[in-house]
Amino acid sequence: MRALCGAMFVASVVLPNRPSAGASCALYVRAETGVSLYGAAGGWWDQAEGLYARGQTPAVGAILVFERTGHMRSGHVALVTKVVGPHEVLVEHANWYHGQVSYDVPVIDTSINHNWTTVAVMELHTGQYGRDNPTFGFIYP
Repeated sequence: MRALCGAMFVASVVLPNRPSAGASCALYVRAETGVSLYGAAGGWWDQAEGLYARGQTPAVGAILVFERTGHMRSGHVALVTKVVGPHEVLVEHANWYHGQVSYDVPVIDTSINHNWTTVAVMELHTGQYGRDNPTFGFIYP
């Protein structure tokens, strides 16, 4: 019995699985994309160097990496599901709203140079865009 419990625990840690609604953004995006990036979302940009292509152009399947800030101490990551235009995408992400996965959320590029270094995410409860959030750009798995 102990061996069976041990095997089940190892399988739950090692094998990819669909995250629950309460999963962190990093766990959710890693499960959806299979990237080998770990830890706080704000550290993924540096971790991706040399492992994955990075850039400032949105693409379906790319990971938008938010910087750590006072209101996002661990940073944030979101998965691009649709490129609406050069300055608008739809994303899915976990824990933008605590304990929830949100789908098809509009995000717009608010950076001065139109290089996706700041974005605003639509607040689903108001239908308005929220504050500007600094980002690093996109990781392409």
